[in-house]
This record gives sequence, C-alpha cells and structure tokens, in this order.
Amino acid sequence: MAGVLRKNSSRADMYTAVIIAKISQRYHWDIIGKGKVSGMAREIAKGDSRLAKYVQDDQLVDLSKLDVWWSSFFATGETSYLTKILRYAEPLQPGKHAYDLAVAWAAAWSFKSNCQQHKAVAAFARKCLDTSAFPPKKNFLKECVAAPKRSSATVRSPTKS
Repeated sequence: MAGVLRKNSSRADMYTAVIIAKISQRYHWDIIGKGKVSGMAREIAKGDSRLAKYVQDDQLVDLSKLDVWWSSFFATGETSYLTKILRYAEPLQPGKHAYDLAVAWAAAWSFKSNCQQHKAVAAFARKCLDTSAFPPKKNFLKECVAAPKRSSATVRSPTKS
C-alpha cells in the first residue's frame, strides 16, 4: 500500500477518491473536479493506474484494503464489500502474533462496530445468519447482531478539566 500512494497524498485522500470513483461508476456520473482527489478518483474509475489496480485487486489485502471496502460499501450500498470484510473477520487467537492477525482482527472489530452503528450492516449480518451464508461465522454474527446499538445519544464528548 505504501508504494501506491503518491507523495503528498494521504490515506484519507485515497478513501475519498475511492468513494468518488465508486459513486461515479455506480451512477454513471462524470468526475469533474480538478484537484488531487478528483484526479485520484478518475484514476481509480479508469482502472489503469497502480492505485486503481490496488483498489481493484482483492488478493492484495491489508489494513488499508479493509478501509477501501468500507468506503466502497458506504458509497454504493453493495453488500459484496461486506462479504469481503466478513470473510477476513477473525478474533485474535492465543499463541498467534498480533501482526499476523491484524487484518483478521481489524475486519472483525470494524464489522461488529459498524453492525452496531448502521442498520444496513446489521441487516446484512442478520441475513447471513438467516441464510447460513457463513456457517463458520455463525457465533460471530450472533455477537454482532446482539451487541447493543450505539447512537449519538450514547456518545459522550470529552469534558474540560
């Protein structure tokens, strides 16, 4: 991933560009901006650049790819991105190095967290349970849909001392 981003670009730029590119592709809208992020979005939509190939290649999976998939899901609503994330979701296992399980743990944490925050993610998890689409993930999916829902009313801002 590190080699994919140009100098003076950030991951936030890339995720924003992914969102713009995915929306453009889904709704057949032109990307008309002239800035750096718009240029990155055009690259992703065209599919020819190194960045576009990273975004498209589901065999190149790292922590950033999880964010690409989340960005893509929230831009399009396509549950195929949730399926990709769920495939990687695994809890940390005793005796394994955290680095080796970083993607699996992050996928599990983000899936469960987004299940609590977004009705569409929770509905996808319930559908997976109802259809037995992911038998090995049954207990994990039950945890995700049973977890208490977060709302803005439960989020507290830091107070000044």
